[in-house]
Amino acid sequence: MLYFTNRIFVYCLIVMVYLPSLLFAQSKLPENKQTSKNILSIKKRGLSVEACRRIAYDYLESEDRKTKAIPYLEYILDTEKNIKAADIRSLAISYYHNDQFGIAIDLQNEYIETVKGGKLKKNAKEEMKVYKHAEIIAADAGNVQLINLGSNINSKYAEINPYVSFNEDLLVYSSKKRTNFNIYVSKKKKNQTLWNKAKLAGNLVNTIDDEFVAGLSSNGQCLFVHYNQYSGFEDINKSMRINGLYRELDNMGAKINSTYKEEGACYSKSGDTLFFASNHSGGYGGFDLYYSLKIPGGEWGTPINMGVNINTAADENYPNIDPNSSLLYFASKGHGSIGGYDLFYTSWNLEQNEWNSPANLGYPINNTYDNKTISFTESPRYAYISSIMKKGKGSFDIYKAVFLDREADYLIVTGNVFVKNFNNQIPFNKFDNPISISVYKDDELFGIYAFNRKRNTFILALGPGTYYLEIEADTFKPVKKKFTIKENHYRNKKRKINIFLEPD
Repeated sequence: MLYFTNRIFVYCLIVMVYLPSLLFAQSKLPENKQTSKNILSIKKRGLSVEACRRIAYDYLESEDRKTKAIPYLEYILDTEKNIKAADIRSLAISYYHNDQFGIAIDLQNEYIETVKGGKLKKNAKEEMKVYKHAEIIAADAGNVQLINLGSNINSKYAEINPYVSFNEDLLVYSSKKRTNFNIYVSKKKKNQTLWNKAKLAGNLVNTIDDEFVAGLSSNGQCLFVHYNQYSGFEDINKSMRINGLYRELDNMGAKINSTYKEEGACYSKSGDTLFFASNHSGGYGGFDLYYSLKIPGGEWGTPINMGVNINTAADENYPNIDPNSSLLYFASKGHGSIGGYDLFYTSWNLEQNEWNSPANLGYPINNTYDNKTISFTESPRYAYISSIMKKGKGSFDIYKAVFLDREADYLIVTGNVFVKNFNNQIPFNKFDNPISISVYKDDELFGIYAFNRKRNTFILALGPGTYYLEIEADTFKPVKKKFTIKENHYRNKKRKINIFLEPD
């Protein structure tokens, strides 16, 4: 009897030890159809838990495929009886990069409750702060449209550090389409839709090392480059564009380049100040932003740290002055970044004689991957960035960012109205019938426009978007015509529409 009682006691202990783990295993996964499909798909493939773990952690180590670890980690947590805390954290990371911050936060909470060790728990709580901040930033997403530049620019490889000329006719960027990063150049006519197929910047710029675009003057004539040398140094060089080609690289000199690393760079609007990033000693930590003034003789003066309002204990890089507004844009891993480098902007405070506290550019310009550079055109509505997105062509792609809350250029649409009479087209002003011209956008009336009888024309001034033009005239069938004006992609500033009415 005592033996039997002891056995029951042991069994109870076993249940007490393992039951929380079993319940815990079930609580890890989000309850939705997609999770069930993911688990079922892995089961059908007959993969072992260890095989799934190897696949998942390979994805997590990749630059741009972290979200692909989700189904494998979900299968592990659904199958394993003794769950590893690291698997819970890894699934949280995957969901975080999938922009599903609520699920990531729940999983991270479970990980914090499970993980042993003060340092691991402390690190987990710091990660949790990032997840929660990302959820807040994403919930207040900006009114921004991101347009992929297509196969003439983007490939399955990484395209990074895009910079565009002020009038949007020249684009430079870096890509690892070959064995190393090289600089590419593309051109397009102003207001056209597509960029020409990118070409290498040439052997005077590209070498056997990795070359990265560090910045570009607003007119596109001065290209800043930083590249890895055999010695391990990373210097800023400039190349001037002459007769359409970038010439030999010219080192920015000993005052700018040190035995440490120098990367992003830009001129001030006046050209007498150079802003750049360096990780040389004496800063606040990692890469800091500095500025240097041009002294008599054309040399650059001793660099000055841009101060605690700009620089943090983390990295700051890729400064770029917007010629429109004199705002300073830069990348930072500090200032409450939502993941790696985020893009921020600041301005100079004349009264306080210092830089204002930087503001995050927000989601979707910033996401959970590195967001390093932003380059604006002469219209503050448009800028160019590089980002990893779900529907990209692979790794980092270059996008045109459209800030929809900023005013767009207007396209002048002119039209003539005719009446079909067998094979003849009679101008409508030959008739006395009343006519109304209305334009709708997003199922709402956008405007009512006048008809110029003397010239048989109507004129519309419209911004980007899809419109419906409705023409109604007594004794004639109404005409409804759909047309779209693309974002700053006009081949010219005018468009002609002819309307043909038929007797009712």
